Amino acid sequence: MLFRSKKLLKNLTPENPKYPRIMSSLGFAYLQLHDWNRAARTNGKLQAFSKGTKWEFIAFKQKVYALIMGDRLKEAKHEMLSFPDFANTRANLIDLKILKILILTKENRLNEIQGTYNSIREEVKEEPYPLLFTAVRMIAKAYLRKKDGQNAAGYLKDAFIFAPQSESRQEVLKLLINANVMGGKKAAAAAVSERYLKYYPKAEDSTEIMVQTARLFCELQKYDEALKLYSKILG
Repeated sequence: MLFRSKKLLKNLTPENPKYPRIMSSLGFAYLQLHDWNRAARTNGKLQAFSKGTKWEFIAFKQKVYALIMGDRLKEAKHEMLSFPDFANTRANLIDLKILKILILTKENRLNEIQGTYNSIREEVKEEPYPLLFTAVRMIAKAYLRKKDGQNAAGYLKDAFIFAPQSESRQEVLKLLINANVMGGKKAAAAAVSERYLKYYPKAEDSTEIMVQTARLFCELQKYDEALKLYSKILG
């Protein structure tokens, strides 16, 4: 996809009606590759070109996201002060709030996130939301680095709801097991582990998770459940 978009771009002019869509696709492809500088540059070009159209905010959002993820936070905050005037729809304003908490997380200002996050949570449905998933997962990982399993677990539960695909939910469950263990909630960790094994029985790390779950059962004095898992592991 990226190769085709770059090839098209060589002969693409702003007069071409497909210009915004191709530029947006290219900018998004750079995001997927974590090529933050090219993503920011490409979306910046699209934003400048598409003033007053739907593409302006799409490009703005992708550009700011690339700046944040590329640790160009000063530039990202400057951009946030001058977002497109027409970006006042409910959906766009929610996305702006999400970008704000991404910046706060990158700056390790976790204690300033909750108010904004609560307002977002009240407005969104419990369904896949890729940008919000990215933000919530990042917050959770920041708490895990601080050895704060309780706060991490709270955000990870939300991350599971907003995860855009099965692979993302699998990652979240694994993180949630560790967060509960870190927070001293062994019963909750064991419950999540069982859930993981139910959803992803053929995962490459299923044996590792079974061993961890069996150990948790032993610590919880649930020896029958532990024995069943060890028997399954040994075949």
